[in-house]
Amino acid sequence: MRKQIIIGGLTGFSLTVLALTTGLLKPTIKLVALSSLGIIPVSIIVSENIHRKANQKVLSLEKALGDARASLKQLENVQDDNGRLSQSLAELKIELSRVQNSLSLLSTEYKKLQASYQIQGTHFEELKTKTRNLSAQVAEYEETYSDELESELKQRISEYTTKDREALKAKYRAILSEGEAIYS
Repeated sequence: MRKQIIIGGLTGFSLTVLALTTGLLKPTIKLVALSSLGIIPVSIIVSENIHRKANQKVLSLEKALGDARASLKQLENVQDDNGRLSQSLAELKIELSRVQNSLSLLSTEYKKLQASYQIQGTHFEELKTKTRNLSAQVAEYEETYSDELESELKQRISEYTTKDREALKAKYRAILSEGEAIYS
C-alpha cells in the first residue's frame, strides 16, 4: 500500500512538473496542479507516519504473541507437571494404603506375639520353679538314696559275712568233728 501511494504521488508530481514546464496548462489547472503538488509531500509524510506506527504496532503484537506463546508453553509444562504429580500422588496414595494395611497386619501380629510371649514367659517361670523343685528333690533323693544304699550295702555285707561265718563255722565244726572221729 505504501509503495502504491509513493508511486502514485511521484507519478502525479512528475506529470504536474511536466505540465508546468511545458506550459500546456491553463492557470486554473496550474493552480490545481500546484495544490496537488503540495499534497504529495504531506501524503508521503502521513503515509510514512502511518507505516511507522503500523510497524510499531506489528512489532508490539508480535512481541505480545511471542510472550503469549511462551506463557502458553509454560502453562502446558505446568499442566504436564500437574498431570505427572497427580499420577504420582495417586500412586503414593495406593502405596500408603498398602503400607497402612501391612502396618495393621503387623500390629495385630505383634499383639499376638506379645500375648504369646507373656504366656511363654509365665510358662517359663513355672518351668523354672519346677526345675528348682526337681533339682532340690534330686539332691534330696541322691542324699537319701546314697544313705539308704550305704545302709543297705552294710546290711547285706553284714548278712553275707554273718552267713559266711556261720557256714565257715559249720564247715570248721564238721572238719573238727571228722578230725575227732579220725583221731578217736
